[in-house]
Amino acid sequence: MFMGNRKCMVVLMGLAASALALAPPIAPPAAASITLPVLPSGLMVNYESANYDASTGVWTDTSGNANNASVANAATYNQLSSNGTPTLVTNATPNGSSAVQFTFSATAPGTLGQSLGLTTPLSSSIGFTIFAYILPSSAMATANGGFVGGQGGSLEYRLANTFHQDLLVEDTADLGMSSTALSDASWNNINVTASSVGGGGGYFRFNGSADGTTTAPSGAFNPIQAIGDGNVNGTEYFAGEIAGLQIYSGELTGAQRTTVETYFTDLYAIPEPATLGLLAAMGVGLLLLGRKRPQA
Repeated sequence: MFMGNRKCMVVLMGLAASALALAPPIAPPAAASITLPVLPSGLMVNYESANYDASTGVWTDTSGNANNASVANAATYNQLSSNGTPTLVTNATPNGSSAVQFTFSATAPGTLGQSLGLTTPLSSSIGFTIFAYILPSSAMATANGGFVGGQGGSLEYRLANTFHQDLLVEDTADLGMSSTALSDASWNNINVTASSVGGGGGYFRFNGSADGTTTAPSGAFNPIQAIGDGNVNGTEYFAGEIAGLQIYSGELTGAQRTTVETYFTDLYAIPEPATLGLLAAMGVGLLLLGRKRPQA
């Protein structure tokens, strides 16, 4: 019985192959690039993984403000020992884009890590909106770690060791924490608004949905200085991968935040059209292979 079934399978596969050979060729759709949304005004820095040079430790800012972040600049702010240069991981995001990987020491996660310093620290009297497309390391369970920060009194946007988003005035006050813990097994599209003094507070977003609120600070923020380190005294390094990071002056509206979230999704999660065309062609081919010759 087994041999009979095996012979039938071989015959069916042969017939399917013949049908595929006789079928007209399938032309995949013409390749086209994804049109990214136009970003809102007020963009202060824009760091995309494709513009990071691991050999020099420089992450080029493409906002038009030429505010690059680098290992060399980090040394200006952080007097403690570093843990080398962040690396570039290829084929990292859902669509195969690269990502910048930050690590910290397993034995000293709070004081031995990697960071990049901004050429010009960021100041804003009208608050900030910060976006990140990240994949945290499971090592974050051992320590809090900031992906944006500075000296005491600076705005710090960090991941708590519970994997919740956390917004602080460094060394002064915790302004709020998100409701949902981020995943260390899949990419996270996150952002937060930091209200100016006397403002009404802001809120976190997680993968396109509101996710907890923040309060307004009691005083003006000191400038943001670093990426990958929430406290430039070297006590809150981030561990994980960052594909994209943007910082805006002021509190963006909900619609504007959705635009930036879509930008990150298009850039890092949606396959290129040429790839989609190839997948479609493969799917049709498999359907043809699965056809059976009609009974006589």
